[in-house]
Amino acid sequence: PEDPAAVERERGLRVGFADFPDIDVVVENAGWDALLAADIAAERMPPIDPGTPTAGDAELVAVVAATDEMALVVSDVARAAGREEVLVVGFGGAADAVAAVEDGALAATVAEDPAAIGRVGLSVLVRHLDGEAVERN
Repeated sequence: PEDPAAVERERGLRVGFADFPDIDVVVENAGWDALLAADIAAERMPPIDPGTPTAGDAELVAVVAATDEMALVVSDVARAAGREEVLVVGFGGAADAVAAVEDGALAATVAEDPAAIGRVGLSVLVRHLDGEAVERN
């Protein structure tokens, strides 16, 4: 079955980019696997060989990876392929990803706050158990 977090991240990207019809959102599912993400990135961004047409995706301008680990390997692949212009974003706010943002290897990392997520979830659960109507989303 599909992972709910992955489904929601994809939905959020599509909603966010809906106002930009010139941008195509292409989803490649790596199943949270950094090695598979690296393989997909290498296929989409083969090394640039001057004077030789590329079989990769020349219009690829950005990658939003589901995790920082995946973003870091995709960034490595892009740099090795001579595609430093490709913006790479990850999720997690991990220390190595923050360092990569500071170094310019990643465009951004989305810091997640599990403690806050847990507090909100618990609050909604308590309200529901107290008989209060809660919004489903």
